[in-house]
Amino acid sequence: MIELLVVIAVIAIIAAILFPVFAAAREKARQITCVSNLRQLTQAVTMYTEDNNEDFPYWNYYYSSQGGSKTPNHLESLWFNAIYPYVKNAKVFTCPDAADSRSLRKTSVDTWVDPTAFNTSGIVPSLMDQSVDYGYNEPISTGLMCHADGPCNVGTTANPSFTLLLADCDQPLTGSSTLVPSDTNAADPVHQYIITRCAFANVQFEFIPPGAALSSFGGLQRVILEHGIRHSTGSNIAYVDGHVKFRRSENVTFDLFIGYGAGS
Repeated sequence: MIELLVVIAVIAIIAAILFPVFAAAREKARQITCVSNLRQLTQAVTMYTEDNNEDFPYWNYYYSSQGGSKTPNHLESLWFNAIYPYVKNAKVFTCPDAADSRSLRKTSVDTWVDPTAFNTSGIVPSLMDQSVDYGYNEPISTGLMCHADGPCNVGTTANPSFTLLLADCDQPLTGSSTLVPSDTNAADPVHQYIITRCAFANVQFEFIPPGAALSSFGGLQRVILEHGIRHSTGSNIAYVDGHVKFRRSENVTFDLFIGYGAGS
């Protein structure tokens, strides 16, 4: 009887040691899948630009959302729909570590355009109910990064190896359609603002004001933040030059919108 109890105790100890190892291994596998997805999507964006005079996919909330001034209730030029012919696999838009399965129909249609007036004619049908767990650099999408009233061109990207193109995100766009840091003033505090949708990609609402110090959050807010990090301590970031790299949440800053910095 004593021997049996000893065996059970040993098994319990071994299990306690191995279970975290197995959990970490599973998480690493999911993160690798996510990296693979982002690489494929980045390659698709590159192919899109090659076929469109080096212009990035362009969609401007103020022109094409509900009440937009030019093409209201149109989403067909959104990045994931624009690059789909180069992907041809809707599942690539899904991160295995994403906390929810919100789709274009469930989120963007309900919040960005009028569901009763939404133009579906140009949307790939398989994308309507597909979870899109990655966000596209919104200052690129709107032309803000290159200070243009139209699409940004690859040639206007000052630092492709440090400019965010796609990233883990709780919405299909990263946010910040009107604000980017100065590309000439290193003291501009906006450089260190956190891209909250990407840094905390599994938080389904944004309660962190731009510029707030993360250390200022405690209690329940801190718990929500920590549980909102998609991959253990940070997010996967895909850059304009094509490489994908993990970045800790506190380092997912507005600098990445314009490629301001020495490297990733």
